[in-house]
Amino acid sequence: MADETARKADGLSRDEWVKLAQWVRDEYATRKTNRAEREALWFEVDRSVAMKARPWKPEEHMPRWYPAVEPPLQFNALEVIMADVHRMTFPRSGTWFHASAAITDEYKLRWDQQRLKRAIIGDVPLEMNLDQETADVLVKQTIEHYHRIYDFKASISLCDAEALKYGTAVGRVRKVKAARSAHEYRGQWSDKTIGPKVIPCALKHTYLDDSWSSLLHEGTIIGPTVIRWIGSQPLDDLKAAMALGGSDAGYRKVEVDKLVGKEGADGKIGRIELLECEGDVLVPQVTGPGIYLPNCILEVACGAGGVDVVRFKKNPMPFRSYVVWHYFKHDIKSAYGDSPLTKGQPVQEIAAYAVNDFLAASRLRSLPPIAYDKNDPNITASG
Repeated sequence: MADETARKADGLSRDEWVKLAQWVRDEYATRKTNRAEREALWFEVDRSVAMKARPWKPEEHMPRWYPAVEPPLQFNALEVIMADVHRMTFPRSGTWFHASAAITDEYKLRWDQQRLKRAIIGDVPLEMNLDQETADVLVKQTIEHYHRIYDFKASISLCDAEALKYGTAVGRVRKVKAARSAHEYRGQWSDKTIGPKVIPCALKHTYLDDSWSSLLHEGTIIGPTVIRWIGSQPLDDLKAAMALGGSDAGYRKVEVDKLVGKEGADGKIGRIELLECEGDVLVPQVTGPGIYLPNCILEVACGAGGVDVVRFKKNPMPFRSYVVWHYFKHDIKSAYGDSPLTKGQPVQEIAAYAVNDFLAASRLRSLPPIAYDKNDPNITASG
């Protein structure tokens, strides 16, 4: 599959590369528009969890002294459910996963060769048959070794927090270089250690495939795509990354050199907007066959001079690097799920209105703007 993708990419013309970039940009805009209501709800959930009071709108004509308090209902719910999820996912009673190795002839041959090169105990290799129990222990210890290189449980907890807040969590499994600093007393690790890592992805910047061929499993060959908004960054940053990685990392030098920076949302100049698309990319054309690149990763830059593909890589693995799971999914026509916090947001807003109205009424009762002497007969007579 990877060789086929590389051959198809090498045969693309300049115009076809531009069409690929335009398709990624347009698909990103379409998916963002389709989930606009969900993003508005996610914003309100984040505001409630952060306990930031909703600012009063001018048309509500609220006086300046009116209270603006956000009760901690959503935050308390997130904290309690997160603790329960973490306790059930990683129990203190023992190992939270079971390893079972597939012993093949190639595995046994590799075992014997490594055992003769490096003795497991002492300096002299011992006669030892590879049985199922030994193979399971080796696999289990290898997995735990790579989990200890970084804070694996914290990464999973961050993904769980996204699922509990928004109903959908997105993680990514990548082969990365281990950090030099570790979260333990030993401090420094070797910076040459490379292994798999679970990387939590922000759902707000990740756009899942919402096409019906993907959601309703109507597709036959073509798989879904995931688009990630990398962000707005300086053009010089991209050029520095290209100089470091080069063509081996998939960068297209000619296209990067043609880019022209634009003014970003923060007012800074010389910036570009980067989008990444992973999966089976299919761009239909009016005449002729469509552009089809299976299991690839495209990086698209949006600058002042237009859009272009600045990085192309074939996925070295036969599976996607993204892992998506839902807290509760009840609509097969949607790529996203729901959670207790999204469903409980209306209750949170009702509670906020009730608390603020109660505080306002208490303030008026205790410190009325106008006071009078109830014992004055003239005031009492005139009402």
